[in-house]
Amino acid sequence: MGYLRERFGFNRIALGKEERAEIINQLKINDRKRINLFSFITSILGFCYLFLDIFIFNDSNQKGYLFFDSLMLFFSLLIVLNVIFFRNRESKLFNGFRHFSYSLYPLILLLWATGIVTFDPENFMNIIAFFIPFLIVVFAAFSSFRFLLLHYVFVLIEYSVLVLVFEKPFLSQAIALVLVTMAFSLPFYYLFRHTKFQHQWALNKLDKLNHSLEKEVNNRVRELQYLNINLKNEIGQRKIVEQKLRDALKRAESSDQLKSEFLANISHEIRTPLNAIIGFTEMITEEGVPHYKKKVFFDLIGSNTMYLLSTIDDIFDASLIKTQQLNPINKTIRVNSFLSGLFYEINSIKLKYQKNDIVLITKEPDNEELKIISDEFYLKKAMIRLIDNAFKFTQKGKIEIGARMNSKALEFFVSDTGIGIKEKEKDKIFQPFVQGDGSFSRGYGGSGLGLAIVNGIVTTLNCKMEFVSRENKGSTFSILFKEWFIEK
Repeated sequence: MGYLRERFGFNRIALGKEERAEIINQLKINDRKRINLFSFITSILGFCYLFLDIFIFNDSNQKGYLFFDSLMLFFSLLIVLNVIFFRNRESKLFNGFRHFSYSLYPLILLLWATGIVTFDPENFMNIIAFFIPFLIVVFAAFSSFRFLLLHYVFVLIEYSVLVLVFEKPFLSQAIALVLVTMAFSLPFYYLFRHTKFQHQWALNKLDKLNHSLEKEVNNRVRELQYLNINLKNEIGQRKIVEQKLRDALKRAESSDQLKSEFLANISHEIRTPLNAIIGFTEMITEEGVPHYKKKVFFDLIGSNTMYLLSTIDDIFDASLIKTQQLNPINKTIRVNSFLSGLFYEINSIKLKYQKNDIVLITKEPDNEELKIISDEFYLKKAMIRLIDNAFKFTQKGKIEIGARMNSKALEFFVSDTGIGIKEKEKDKIFQPFVQGDGSFSRGYGGSGLGLAIVNGIVTTLNCKMEFVSRENKGSTFSILFKEWFIEK
């Protein structure tokens, strides 16, 4: 179990009981703030639902809808009353009231969602409303994993009671939806709970380190002031120390900004294709969708799937390079066969970007028996990323891919007619998280790790990387294998 936690990034932090209790208490306070917001929203929705139940809907499920909508509205108003009137009141009564309302609110939302989807599982609005409480529980509620499982037990009990009372079939679309949603929400709940705990621990640790650093800096300043009064010849030394502190602070601020922007961008890069995949998958299952539209939806799902896989591959490969865990296995590679396999895999990149205004040109060396000694797996990874960049930064024109002999060296190249690189930005493009336009922003999408990964792979393979680029004219990236890599 410990190996799995270490393998997938769920290592537990060794904390004392008091420190752990403090972090959990802070997380619960933060979650209550989110629940306050959700309660205001669900209160408004509750009034709207009751209005619709009374004056608009008039079918066999009306009483069931009225009951569950009233239940949701009641518990939402409990939270709202606490926020508006009892927030600053401290006593056993009010503390008990808060604990009762905040503890039951997620469960009531789950029961409400299960109830309405049980009445009419084919209603699209019911399905949407069913997913929202589960998302709220996964993202907002911070409780033990066993407590969440207990919630789900109540959900199943409620479902069983409803199908008995209203004489509905037990095995239906509703139970499938409930079981699948619960099953998929469990790993995400565990992931976000672990991430919240780690994040709060890091914030506490950083706060303590900041206080310690401030105290240390203040002590140093006082020492320097004292020495400055007594020893004039130490003025120069003090300036050197201060300059080092400023440089260290700038580096720390730059690193913190880079990491923060990377986390925000990578979250966007992962969620954007996921949202598209989920959305188009739901649209395909709807009745009455024409066949030609389904084909378009399938293409979009495939494109976003490839985009998501590319982003995840970038993260894993960057981690391996950072920890120096790339272990190439050098074997004989037939260049033409390698290029044929590479050209075949370009189809997945074309599917990912869906750019029809680009002409793709492939070139193989004249010597069909040309061979090199290297690691085919990592070489292909480097070339795929260069090709991916070419498609990403080229809107129209052509992309040329191939290999050629050049001055006693074998050159694998990827050339495009894209946006190119500014002269002043050429020194930055191999830095992690920086795109070809030299910025930290994701103007063209992606993680900004592509060229950094290629550079790491090329270094590991002991070959050389070169590039030529002109702004608004295009770029050519080359991986060079000197003659000692070429098999005679």
